[in-house]
Amino acid sequence: MTPSNRRAITPWVRRLAIANAAVLVVLRTVVTRPAVTDALRFDPARLSATPWTAVTYPFVHDSALHLLFVLLLFLTVGPAVERRMGGRRFLLFYFYCAVGAALAAVALSQLMTVPAMGGALAPSMGLVFAWAWYTGDDEIHLDPLPVRARLGALAALFSLALLVAAAVLPGHGLSLAHLAGAVAGWLFFRLQLLVRPPAPTLPMPIRRPALAPMRAEVRQAPTEALSVSPSPQPSMGVEDAAEAVNRVLDKISSQGIGSLTPHERRLLTNYAEQKRKERES
Repeated sequence: MTPSNRRAITPWVRRLAIANAAVLVVLRTVVTRPAVTDALRFDPARLSATPWTAVTYPFVHDSALHLLFVLLLFLTVGPAVERRMGGRRFLLFYFYCAVGAALAAVALSQLMTVPAMGGALAPSMGLVFAWAWYTGDDEIHLDPLPVRARLGALAALFSLALLVAAAVLPGHGLSLAHLAGAVAGWLFFRLQLLVRPPAPTLPMPIRRPALAPMRAEVRQAPTEALSVSPSPQPSMGVEDAAEAVNRVLDKISSQGIGSLTPHERRLLTNYAEQKRKERES
């Protein structure tokens, strides 16, 4: 996958962003009755009377500035999460976090006053947690400062800042219930680990930058031909096996790990086991 593809907005992120903007325009220009907006917000006290609002409130924003803030957050973390999850699973996770935050609002309403919820901050906070889960160990440069920071630490600091803001300045489209979207995301991944064990960890030497010189030598040899088979055969060399594994890794990056076939999963497992035995011998 090229760097431009990694930065591109993914399909469901684009559709949800357009839907959020379209609903704001419609509610401000066509359907301007406050009763319609109230019927789409989530009010913990009216859950039994208006259960559909648990999935409609993310599309109701107080202002264009509120929408802009949420979209900046959503467009920053959403594409990376959708590429890892795949489109359908990403969409389900988005609304799962929205419903989880709504249920948290019902629980919080027993302890404090929780205003009617609106805006996509709650599901976006779930995406922030998923983004940190997938990329937490990655580091970036904080230009222009000569500092490197882990993405997981940045996500934690951002969540803490919103938590303090929600406690000190309640209202303005922000409440503790919105931040419960991140808690719903955490619960999702914890349950996932219980139901399905994590995929095998692959040894670092198979990454493309380390194999680039090796491939160049193979291409220069006039008497040898590279195999284009999607999976390594017993007669394959180290370069060909790594090529096949890299193709599977590219597929995970573009379509998510759920898109792998049983044969491709066995390929990754066998390759990791082979490298483990080589290190132990």
